[in-house]
Amino acid sequence: MSEQKRIRLSGAAYRKQKLKRDEEIKKNSGSFEKYLKKNNEVLNNPETHSKIKIIKNYLRSSMNQERLSDLATISIEKEVMENLEFKNVLIDFAQEKARKINFI
Repeated sequence: MSEQKRIRLSGAAYRKQKLKRDEEIKKNSGSFEKYLKKNNEVLNNPETHSKIKIIKNYLRSSMNQERLSDLATISIEKEVMENLEFKNVLIDFAQEKARKINFI
């Protein structure tokens, strides 16, 4: 008999705990909805899009400047580039940038 009471009590306690958990979820869902609405307002704001465009354009232009300066260096040092053996350069690069370590 005592085992049956334990099962009934644990079932009742479980239901009580589940109700508390459900109430907490309902309370927190309201704040979650507010959070989603706030993010939606930020995303729909045209000022944010213009700021994002400015940042993207800056990143694109800075990347292009790096490429242009590298190409300018190559064209200036054309004689050195013509005499360069790419096989040796690739071997040196592979040895410097190797991520594997030989343990033997």
